Parts: sequence; structure tokens; C-alpha cells
Amino acid sequence: MIYNGFLVIFNMDYDLFEVRAADFIFNDNGEMLLLKNSKGTWGILGGHLNKGEQIRDTVHREAKEEANITIDIIRQFGIRSLSDHNSLVISFACRYVGGEIKLQEKEVSEYKWVKLDELKNYTLTFEELPNLAKKALQLANKKIKPFSIRNQSK
Repeated sequence: MIYNGFLVIFNMDYDLFEVRAADFIFNDNGEMLLLKNSKGTWGILGGHLNKGEQIRDTVHREAKEEANITIDIIRQFGIRSLSDHNSLVISFACRYVGGEIKLQEKEVSEYKWVKLDELKNYTLTFEELPNLAKKALQLANKKIKPFSIRNQSK
């Protein structure tokens, strides 16, 4: 499969290979939205791609479902695999547009807007999060026009 000009090869030894979106969301103060999950670790919004869904729709849907917010996608910036979950994760730099945060209590217990240098004070869901967040913030700070369509799903 070709994705964003890259050849993506799936390991077909498994029955299912899940594609997931990772939403690195920043506000106008350069703070990133950080969420505490049911396991007590802190991470970002994101989730799996539903059958027939475009990945951009997944990014918007997860922001709405998990936090009740609207975002603009600035750019997709990374693809990584999680062999322990048999997943391919596509990362997106996003800007917070609006909405009062209301958490989906089944998955998320708390949220904070944090500066990236504060991430060291949290038990994070994955160790690469600070490095990916720095890259996402660089993209979010650029004057890049967001995707023109916020959400293509009906």
C-alpha cells in the first residue's frame, strides 16, 4: 500500500493489523492537550480507524468523542508501528479550534494543557511522546494552512 508517498508493508502473519491515529493537539499558547487514561498514565488523543473511514475523519472523530472538541489538522508527520499491539500509528499535528472539554469518562479521567518541558513530570503512555510532541509543535507553530475540510464524515 502507498501512503503519503511511502510504501507501507503489512505483516500478514496476524489476523488483524489495526491502523490508529495519534492527535497531538496544541492551543494558541503552545500547550499540548494531555489526557490521563484509565491505567493512570498520561497521553494524547487518538484511536483506531473504523472500517470505511478516512484517517482524517478518525482524527476529528476521536477529538469529538474523547474530549468534545473541534480541531484543525495541520499535517500528518509520522508513522510508527507498535508490534505489541499489531498497530500502525499515524501521527498528526493539530490545532485546538474550540469546544468546552468534556471527557469520555470510560477512557479518560483527567486532562491538562501542558508545555512540552513539563512532560517530564508525567508518567507517559509511551516513551517517544516528548520527541514526537516537539516535532508536532514545530509544525503547529508554522503558518501552515489546515486541511480545508474539518470533518468529511456525515
